[in-house]
Amino acid sequence: MSHYNNYSTMLRSLSKKYYQNYIDFEEYRSQRKVILDNIDQEFNAHISDDLQVDEAEQSSLSMNIFTLFKGNDIES
Repeated sequence: MSHYNNYSTMLRSLSKKYYQNYIDFEEYRSQRKVILDNIDQEFNAHISDDLQVDEAEQSSLSMNIFTLFKGNDIES
C-alpha cells in the first residue's frame, strides 16, 4: 500500500508545483511521464516504449484537461 501513497504524493507534489507556476508545462509533462511510466511498469509489468501515441493528440488532450483544472484550488 505504501507504493500507492508514494506515487500519489509524487503526483500531487508535481501538480502543485505546476499549478503554482514553479515549473513550466513541458517540465511538468516530462516529470509526470517518468512517474506514470514507473507506475505502469511496476503494476502492469508494461514498458511505455511499446505504446505509440500521437504527440499532437496527447498534447491537445492534456491541454484540455489542464485548462479545466488549472483554475481549481489544489489542497496544500
